Amino acid sequence: MRNFSNILLVILLVFSATFKAKAQAVDMALLSPFVAPSPTSYPGTASISLAIVAEILDEQLSSDDLGISYATLTISLSNLQGSASILPTGAGADLFTWQYNAVQNVYIGKSKDALMPADAILPISFANLPVIAAVTTNTTGFLANLTPPGDLYTSESNDDAVRIYTSAPLPVTLVSFTAKKEGSVALLNWATTEETNSDHFEIQHSVSGKEWVNVGEVASSGDSKVLKNYSFSHVKPVHGQNLYRLKMIDRDQTFAFSRIQSVSFEGIAAADLSVYPNPSTDKLFIRDNGTVKEVVINNLNGSAVYKASSSFASGSGLIDVTNLPQGMYIVKVTRTNGLVSTSKVVVNK
Repeated sequence: MRNFSNILLVILLVFSATFKAKAQAVDMALLSPFVAPSPTSYPGTASISLAIVAEILDEQLSSDDLGISYATLTISLSNLQGSASILPTGAGADLFTWQYNAVQNVYIGKSKDALMPADAILPISFANLPVIAAVTTNTTGFLANLTPPGDLYTSESNDDAVRIYTSAPLPVTLVSFTAKKEGSVALLNWATTEETNSDHFEIQHSVSGKEWVNVGEVASSGDSKVLKNYSFSHVKPVHGQNLYRLKMIDRDQTFAFSRIQSVSFEGIAAADLSVYPNPSTDKLFIRDNGTVKEVVINNLNGSAVYKASSSFASGSGLIDVTNLPQGMYIVKVTRTNGLVSTSKVVVNK
């Protein structure tokens, strides 16, 4: 009986030593977290990366007869927007099967039944993740947590997590934006308290809130930490409601929009607000085409040379006149609110 007990004890010791060696063989670590650009840009995208390494021996990342579990890698994003269409790449990412949890904005990777080489630093990268918030503190980046198979050594637990955060400064800190009626002109005023790498403001106008037209631009200060005041006069608002917003454009062409302001006008002559440029050589634009019900172009004999119905509203507002003979034409624009404007337009060749 004593011999049997000794034999059983030896078996248990061998089993325990094998299990411990096996556990150590697949011990893994995370390292080298990275975010680029740093600081990130808003609006814009950022790429992130990290690396994973097996610290001792080549080993399978799978369950086996010792009960060692699969590895799990969780990557939690902060102010970056993940998606099922943006999955990680790289030799480290290839060791895992990935799922994206949209509710938590988290990527979860479960290790495949694959061989992980020892002491090889294997990259995991995400390209072009949208930056979804503008912040001035270091809160844009990610946290990665690893649960390795058989990680029995609590002293190594610090290897199982990495994090990195950077800032995404606002190109413009807009503190006010107003639109008011000054006679037949819409006067826009806005102010900033901080600008970083700012290029210019684009002033956009709309009637419907769906289709926006650029009606002017104002150069910005570029880089500033003091109060700056700006203004713009829209000399041709339309009859009824006029909507305005600012497109704040950075030097690297990233941009953000201001809130929308509204001002109403009554009794504006319809002929002043429909068609441009005049004269034209190749194309005409219908201002605020999202409100157009019908456009008809007649020659001076009264014959229609162009006609478009409600489908025009969903287009670009452009009419190609390159095939029209040189001369004068009458453009009649009917709006969805019943307003009709008639304009004389000259086509030059």
